[in-house]
Amino acid sequence: MRHEDGRDAKLLLEYTKLHAHVVAQLLVECAKRFIQKEDLGLDDQGSSQRDTLLLPARQLAGIAFTKMPEPDEFQGVGHALLPFIFGNAPHLQAERDIFGDGHMWKQRIVLKHEPGMDGGFVASGYHMIIPEPMLDGLKKNIETQKSVGINTGFMSEDDIESELPWLNREGVAAITFEPDSGYADPVRSTEAYVSAFERDGGEVRLRTPVRALVRSGDRIEGVLTDDGTITADAVVNAAGPWAPFLAESVNIELPMRAVREQDTVWEGRANRPVPDVVLALAIDGLYYRPLGGGRYILGRGHPKEYFDIDPYNFKESADDAFITEVSTRLENRIPSLSGARLIDAYASLYDVTPDWHPFIGPRSGITGYYDASGGSGHGFKFGPAFGAELAGWIANDEVAEDFSQFSFDRLAAENPFVQTFGGNRG
Repeated sequence: MRHEDGRDAKLLLEYTKLHAHVVAQLLVECAKRFIQKEDLGLDDQGSSQRDTLLLPARQLAGIAFTKMPEPDEFQGVGHALLPFIFGNAPHLQAERDIFGDGHMWKQRIVLKHEPGMDGGFVASGYHMIIPEPMLDGLKKNIETQKSVGINTGFMSEDDIESELPWLNREGVAAITFEPDSGYADPVRSTEAYVSAFERDGGEVRLRTPVRALVRSGDRIEGVLTDDGTITADAVVNAAGPWAPFLAESVNIELPMRAVREQDTVWEGRANRPVPDVVLALAIDGLYYRPLGGGRYILGRGHPKEYFDIDPYNFKESADDAFITEVSTRLENRIPSLSGARLIDAYASLYDVTPDWHPFIGPRSGITGYYDASGGSGHGFKFGPAFGAELAGWIANDEVAEDFSQFSFDRLAAENPFVQTFGGNRG
C-alpha cells in the first residue's frame, strides 16, 4: 500500500530512477572526474546517484532532445521530466587533465552561467563500508581517486568510534569517507537547469511524446511528435529505457535492457540515532541515503539479481520479500534502525547496456544521430561531465580519446568497458 506521507520521497527517488529524463539529473560533487575504465568500477548506489544526461551548450541551437513515454505513464512523477527540448542550453566549459600515459583523465565542469537556483545539494559526506575481500581493490581505487584530487581516504579507528557509534562493525575490514560528497535534489536540480536553458533561449515542450525519429538515407533529420515533425541538424536520443523504441523506429540497433529496480523509504523511531550521511554498505549489499526528518531511502546494491521487464508494463510496487530482506540486513548493521516504520516501497527502471556503461555520442554509418542513454544506474553523478563532452562532440566535432570510447561503436570494435572492482554485473 502506498502512503500519502511517502509521496514526496517517492517523487524524489523516481526522478532519480527513471532514465527517460531529457534534462539531466545532476550531482555536483561527482562531476569532477571520470577515471580510466580499468581502474574504477561504478557502484550501484541507488537513489543518491542517478541518471541521465544533460546536454549543456549554448551553441547547440536546433538540437532535439527526445523521449518516448506517454505523459500518463508518469503519474506521481510530475511533468518536469516530460519535455521535448530543443534550442540553446547553458554553456559549460570543460577542462581536461591527462595524467601520465593517459590511463585516466579528469574533467572539471565550470559553470560559465550559473543556473540561478539551488539544486538542493547536501554535502552529507559519503562512507563506503567494505568486507575483507574488497580491501585490496578499494586501496587501489582510493589512491587513484586521490591522484586526481578527490578528497577521500580511510577512516581511523578513533574516527570510526566517534563518528559512527551506531555501526555494528562485525566483518567490517575498512571504511572510507569522502567529506565533500553527498546528494542532490533531482527535482530542484532539473528545474534549475531547465530555467537556465530557457533563460538562454532554449524551448521546453512538456507533455510532448516523441513517437519516432525521422530518417532520410543514412541521416537522422528530426523527430515525429504529436504536434508534428520537428527537424534538426542533430538529434539526441536520451529516452532512457524507451530509447530502443525510438532507435528501432528508424532501424538503428540499440541493445539495451530495462531492468526493475526497487527501493524503500523508512522513518526511524523517535529518540534513536538515524545516520545523516550517505552509506554504501558494500558489506551487506545495501545503499542508504538520508532524506532528513529521520527518514531515509534504502535499497539493494551489487551483487543482486536483475530482472528484464517491459518499460511500458511492469510492477511498480516493491516485492514483500525485498522489503523484508533490506530491512533485516540494515537492522543487523545499524541496530538503532530496528523497528523503523515503512513509509513507501516501489519499483522503477534502469536502462542497462551490455557492459553497464552508457552509450554517448555519434556512431559510424549514420549522421545527425547521437546516443545518450544506458546510464545503467550511474548517470546522475556523471550527467554534467557527459553533457559537456557531448556538447563539444556535436558542436565542434571534437572529443577526448578516452571519452570517445563511450560511443556505441565500442561494441563493433569489441572494446567494451571492463569493471575490476565493485560495480554492476548483468
